[in-house]
Amino acid sequence: MAAIALIVAVSVSASLPTLGAYFRADDFGYLHEYWTEHLEDLPRLLAQDFLGEWDLWGVPIDEMRPVVALSVRLNVLASGIDPFGLHLFNLLCHVAASLLVLALGIHLLEVGLLPAVFAALLFAALPVHAEPIEWIASRADIMVAVFGMFTILAYALAGRPAVSKFPGRGCWYATSIAAFALALFTKESALSLVLLVPAWDWIVGDRIETAGATDSARRVFSRNAWHRLRRYVPYAVVLAVYFALRTFVLTMSVPPEVISPGQSLSIFASRQGFYLGSLILPELGGWLLAEGSLVGPAVPSAIAVTAVWLGAVALTCFALTGGWAALGPKRPRRSLRLLIFFGPVWYLVTVLPLIPSYATDRHLYFPSVGVCLAASALLSRGSPGRGVVVRRAIAAALVVTAWSMLLVRQFEAAERAEISRAMHAAVLSAVERADPGSRLVILPALNHGDRWVWKWALPFALQPPLTPTDLYAEVEIIESPDAYCCPLTVWWTDRQARLRSWISAADTRTTLMMVWDPATERMTERTISSHEVRERFARFPGGSPNKLTLWRARSFVESFRPPSTRP
Repeated sequence: MAAIALIVAVSVSASLPTLGAYFRADDFGYLHEYWTEHLEDLPRLLAQDFLGEWDLWGVPIDEMRPVVALSVRLNVLASGIDPFGLHLFNLLCHVAASLLVLALGIHLLEVGLLPAVFAALLFAALPVHAEPIEWIASRADIMVAVFGMFTILAYALAGRPAVSKFPGRGCWYATSIAAFALALFTKESALSLVLLVPAWDWIVGDRIETAGATDSARRVFSRNAWHRLRRYVPYAVVLAVYFALRTFVLTMSVPPEVISPGQSLSIFASRQGFYLGSLILPELGGWLLAEGSLVGPAVPSAIAVTAVWLGAVALTCFALTGGWAALGPKRPRRSLRLLIFFGPVWYLVTVLPLIPSYATDRHLYFPSVGVCLAASALLSRGSPGRGVVVRRAIAAALVVTAWSMLLVRQFEAAERAEISRAMHAAVLSAVERADPGSRLVILPALNHGDRWVWKWALPFALQPPLTPTDLYAEVEIIESPDAYCCPLTVWWTDRQARLRSWISAADTRTTLMMVWDPATERMTERTISSHEVRERFARFPGGSPNKLTLWRARSFVESFRPPSTRP
């Protein structure tokens, strides 16, 4: 119990600054779409969620995540549109994930209590987990990791002799299948489980478990090829249902993106520096992604970054463990297989589904599970005596350092949230003071540092349930194109009439400009006349005085920002 309490304390304490943090970026869109007022509406809305992603961002999205939608709907029903309740759910999921790492360490990695506790503490404190914990829209990354770990843990326990009637092997097996289904409908990265489950069998699994099993266990989990494949049939059925639904729902609206094997390998290699650097320190990963290379231009950047970082990680692990993984004369074969499974196999398999997606460190939540367990396995091996003290000191230093960095990142997240709250309050105040039908131009803070604040937040931030009424229906709003929910072409289609009216001589209304000023950290207000708008547009480069195009309109709207803050 003391170990569990310590893990919970570490998981919660670093993220306390974000519990009351305000919404930002995609949060507004998710709350707008998945807002549920009445429990009786839930079955109908859940059916809609299973029938495809809402047209949230103006274009079809190749995503089907009804479990995430259900979590938001239930969350809102329980706590209302309250940042505390929504953030608390994310944090509780993170606590559950950390405790599952402990369970994996004890029951699967078999390293003993202290090394398993270290793995769970390191996982709980990794700074790369800051955004999945504090950003409501990123809860899918935590949830898919929780269901994924349940899938592997329950599957492995189902392959062992039952120690009691309940939960028996059948119960564990059913739990694994159910967790697999939930993971698939939470996020597409759960497809890595299709490889992780058989990888456990072939690398670690029943080679050992069947040795001490009963006759009935041997009959089900034998080395016979049919029995080996038979256990995967329920997973294959779930997978087939998942792909059938995706084909039915998404194929007609989302053209499949075909990536050649060469492109996939290039993408995978080019991101390894970013991924591995982010696991050590998120800022380091961001720097590597921006720089693109660690060595001279004669070596391709992707290969260079990958080679340098893999080499650095290997040398670090070798130094910490005295070369146990490679040179230990009495190394147990099972221990080595477990290290291989939770080390390179887990990392590679869980990173592979990220190839079609964009590079961001929050996608490393599930891959980091194996990294922490492998680090625990490495540090648990070595010579007794003074070496044990040294390894425990290293483990404690790693956890404390990681926790400190996570705490710093969460304070930064709280600062971003306060910027979002301040902008929201300022816009609401301006609309309350404005006459019906007046014009308002909103240029909010899109980013704070390297993280989003109001990017893609509009129009959702000014519509129910975030506001009592739809503010877009009360005043004529022109927003920053980069703050709009949808691609630039959709913004242009939706706002073209308002933009033409804005620069028209027939429109004599004044315009209230609301611009985020990073120097004062507040929304500044300025009223400009229609004559001033037309004169400014006539002098603006990009074509004839009266010609309005997408790119000229975007540049003109953003020109009202301070020069250093223009996107």
